[in-house]
Amino acid sequence: VITSLRFSPLSNKHWIPPLHSRSETAIQDHYLYLSTPEVTPFLVTVTDGNGAPFPGSPFSLSQATPVVITIGNGQPTKMFLDIADVNTVVSNSGIIAQGSKDFYASFRMRHTSHAETLISKGRPGIGTSFRLGCMINETLDNRKSFVSSVMATEDNTTVTLSNYDTGVIFTSGTGDITSDSQTFVLNEGQSVVFSGYSLYIENLEGIIGALISSDKPVAVNTGNALGGIDEGRGDFTLDQIVSASQIGTEYIFIEGNGTPEMETPLIVAHEDGTEVFVNDDTTPVVTINAGQFYLVPNSRYQGTINRNIYVKTNKPVFAYQLIGGGNDTATSGMNFIPPLSCFFQNSVNIPAVDQIGSTSYTSDLMILTYSNATLTVDGNPVPNTQAQNVLGNTDWVTYRISGVTGDVNVVSTGPLAVGVFGFL
Repeated sequence: VITSLRFSPLSNKHWIPPLHSRSETAIQDHYLYLSTPEVTPFLVTVTDGNGAPFPGSPFSLSQATPVVITIGNGQPTKMFLDIADVNTVVSNSGIIAQGSKDFYASFRMRHTSHAETLISKGRPGIGTSFRLGCMINETLDNRKSFVSSVMATEDNTTVTLSNYDTGVIFTSGTGDITSDSQTFVLNEGQSVVFSGYSLYIENLEGIIGALISSDKPVAVNTGNALGGIDEGRGDFTLDQIVSASQIGTEYIFIEGNGTPEMETPLIVAHEDGTEVFVNDDTTPVVTINAGQFYLVPNSRYQGTINRNIYVKTNKPVFAYQLIGGGNDTATSGMNFIPPLSCFFQNSVNIPAVDQIGSTSYTSDLMILTYSNATLTVDGNPVPNTQAQNVLGNTDWVTYRISGVTGDVNVVSTGPLAVGVFGFL
């Protein structure tokens, strides 16, 4: 079992579109976790897309009092839709959280054999152009699928899904959909969920690089429920992504615990003629066009303290990390990775870092910061002997800190990105 994430920008409003699992028994309890660096408590309202409040809303949130909200169990719920509600407009699903101050929001889901954390990107993540990513399901399977979902932030929003491979077949409550594009008009808070089952060869990777475009800002999730590289073995591989206006040309990935086949960064081009460089390469390893993707071989991970990969491109790309919780192909996961930025925050608060509901996981922190920065976790300095240099970019280093529990605060004197890597 694996749950993994890269922490998002703070925002005073978050939109989390609903999802769909091909197998209704693959999802059990699921939760919304809220946290903030704000010392003074403030109220956060949490509603579905139609404005109906979840029980207990509004919630009082502060640095000392993070909030956990039970969303549901199984499917259907406000966040996991039956097949009858797939590929159609839904109004009373998903989550909208809004407060008077900035906060983090993460949607955590679990099953006895699966788990994942999807991180809301808030206002910085919404936009009008997105390229989808997911785990590559290597074989046909009776449980796996791809899933992507969109939530509108304004009325009369036209959303189009296009540029997927010819032959991709979508499922719905009224039968299969084989159209080369799909268009929906959504009002504020309405969503549409797209899903295709791994019954067809074209569905194993044909959705990767597909384009979601809209005329007004939307929030987008993407991944699999379930996904995995071996037949009969899978996990949730899901995350919320940001729009093309927020992607970049430099990325660093920190290796997890998976087999070499599982641990492969996925680079998706948004523009034609995108050149991809890995580590300290001086010539591109590949040139790809809009919607095409490149899997960086696991052999390119380097380091002895922890292992990382540096990817640089000549044009902005969408970057996903395919990762494993253990040396077992049933423990796959997926993270959407932010580009390197000097505008990263300097502090991250993570509530119940090792928990999804009442289930505890072995949890590691995966940290990226400047090579000359001082790093502390819960006020305790982290020695720079734990820092791994990045081949090809000496400005940054990576850390991996094992066995963290409870509410965690990570602070750096430089820009900071923090991930949580959890497994059983």
